[in-house]
Amino acid sequence: MVKGDDNRYNASYHFDEKTGEMTKGVYYRTISDGTKAWVYYDWVTGKMAHGERYLNYDKNHTGWYYFDPHTGAMAHDFVYLRKADKWVYYDKYTGQMLYGEHCINNGWYYMDPITGALAKGWKKLKGKQVYYDLTSSRMFHGGAIIDGRHYFFDPYTGAKYSKQQIIDRLINSARSQIGKHPDCPGTLAANGGLICPYGPCMSFVWYAFHTAGLDIFLCDGAKTGWPHHNYDWYASRGRVDLSPHPGDIVFWQFGGWANGLSASHAGIVVSVNHGRVRIIDAANDNIAERNAYNGVKGYAHPYYD
Repeated sequence: MVKGDDNRYNASYHFDEKTGEMTKGVYYRTISDGTKAWVYYDWVTGKMAHGERYLNYDKNHTGWYYFDPHTGAMAHDFVYLRKADKWVYYDKYTGQMLYGEHCINNGWYYMDPITGALAKGWKKLKGKQVYYDLTSSRMFHGGAIIDGRHYFFDPYTGAKYSKQQIIDRLINSARSQIGKHPDCPGTLAANGGLICPYGPCMSFVWYAFHTAGLDIFLCDGAKTGWPHHNYDWYASRGRVDLSPHPGDIVFWQFGGWANGLSASHAGIVVSVNHGRVRIIDAANDNIAERNAYNGVKGYAHPYYD
């Protein structure tokens, strides 16, 4: 009578160390690399399973599983199934293949309800449009540039924002600082940006984008508090004119220290009503909403659409 592990007929078996009874079903044991893992011995033949396998012998063990091709260890992670050319995920506790939407390692994923294949790219899900990374399949949140276009995805739900939602988010961020004195230049510097020593105006504009999570919509994420750096970036792309829209960045050239430069002051357009332009800027020792000053150099249009 054989007891313990036995290898024959190109298969691995296990027999109880005391009774010699053939082991069948899911079994927790020490595997060949010395670690503990769950394995599966076929319910009929007793052969140890390797690779992808469908189990159906009780209510807790019905579904697709994956067992290491060498050790037989049950998978509890992402696995690439080469024959089917798909990535799938096996539950961290049960080992069963998951389907539908799940939060894994603090990120959201979606598995096809039939094949279990991880979603990649755009997907319509529960009334919202979301995007899954083409490599990791993790759902996008926040700002992203996809195929050259700028997008913002809700930080919690992952839903793609419309152009108006992005603009509203920026304006709300700017308005939330009215009457306050945040250290915009200091925060910009702490994030690796350049500080303009002549005033905090552009640092405030950056701060409003940054606190809203919209960094990529300001010069594709450039971090500089110099107004002319930002003006030049948009002007070189044909995104500056004299037609204001809410969410635009407004620039002036007042001379003085900025003689020879394209811009010396900046703010954010929050409303345009019958030719009356209202802006929020950091000037006169405060952050406030006011009528646009005369002599606008230009309105820069971020890539909201």
